[in-house]
Amino acid sequence: MGSLDGLVLLDLPDLDSRETAHRVEAERVLELVDLFVWVTDPQKYADARLHDDHVSALSAHEAVTMVVLNQADRLSPEDLARCRTDLARLMERDGLPGATVLTTSARTGAGTDELRQRLANAVASRAVSRARLAADVRTVAAALERHVGAGEPAVDPGARTELVDALARAAGVPTVVDAVARDYRMEAATRTGWPFTRWVHRLRARPLRRLRLDGRDVRVTESDLRSVLGRSSLPPPSPAARSAVELATRRLADRAGAELPVPWAEALDQAATPPGPRLGDALDQAVVGTSLHARAPGWWRVVGGLQLLLATAVVAGILWLGAYAVAGWLQLDAVVPDAPTVGVLPVPFLLLAGGLVLGPLLAALAAWLARLGARRRGRVMEGRLRAAIETVADREIVGPVQRVLDRHTATREALRSAAEI
Repeated sequence: MGSLDGLVLLDLPDLDSRETAHRVEAERVLELVDLFVWVTDPQKYADARLHDDHVSALSAHEAVTMVVLNQADRLSPEDLARCRTDLARLMERDGLPGATVLTTSARTGAGTDELRQRLANAVASRAVSRARLAADVRTVAAALERHVGAGEPAVDPGARTELVDALARAAGVPTVVDAVARDYRMEAATRTGWPFTRWVHRLRARPLRRLRLDGRDVRVTESDLRSVLGRSSLPPPSPAARSAVELATRRLADRAGAELPVPWAEALDQAATPPGPRLGDALDQAVVGTSLHARAPGWWRVVGGLQLLLATAVVAGILWLGAYAVAGWLQLDAVVPDAPTVGVLPVPFLLLAGGLVLGPLLAALAAWLARLGARRRGRVMEGRLRAAIETVADREIVGPVQRVLDRHTATREALRSAAEI
């Protein structure tokens, strides 16, 4: 017979006691003990309160639960076997399929030796306390599993794209792209236009310069405090653009937390809402920090050279014809040689007429090519700006949302591991 040294045995009040204080005390102690010994009798072993309120609630503690059916001497062997079988069935229904059911008789002493030996084994092995702790962990894990989702959520790619679109509109990307296209056309006109009218384009203010996006150093002036912060001069987002951003962030958080409990969904909503003006400042700085310049196309130099050649022809034709006019006015026709001709047309006239006709035609062709190039340049710059906006979206909104989802995944995996202890 094993020793019971180290055993602290507490006889708790009946769980079905009419005294509320008795039931409360029994339930309090049940949360602290290492080994449960449920002692019942043939009259009360099927009591609903025992099974529904206590046995079922502590089903995770099968390893540290022992059931004792007392007063075995009052039953015949056949009835005792049936009661024991029925009690085991009830315990299995309550979540304790492997519960040990002992039969004892306090009056005759039947079964008490076996009960004592099992208690001695539990004391000697010292595994009961560890099993109780493991059971407690499983119970808590099972309770907390209700507060995590059934699956592993993720950020919806469609919601992320919608968010980037909304942020791009709020950051003024369409305005910047339009300014880039107009700036390209104006620069092309100053380099490939008819040389006698290029100066008109130079008098116009450049769109990117008005937006402070021309890449020049931003200097502090008394009239423009925005330059102190290195900010662009883009107009603030419209109420519709701000509403679109709020809607997109809310939709991203809602889709990510659609299958999550309310606390996690609220955490996602909070993570998707950057505090204060930080998001607007980050978007503006992303636009300011994006290079909107590219190498000038090679055809600009070719067309510009041709325009200079045609302009030289016009000037040469004017001077040549002017020289003949002056010579005729001075009656020096006899000493001035005749101008060379091409067919019936003199070369000075061809130079003047050719330059006056071909120059504007070449400028018109260059303007058409510039419109095509402006659209292509706009698409390139829009890609750069969207890449910068995506970086802001990931840092300010998607990243915090993903970190909440990662915490949910870690919590779910930890609870799964705890439930398998």
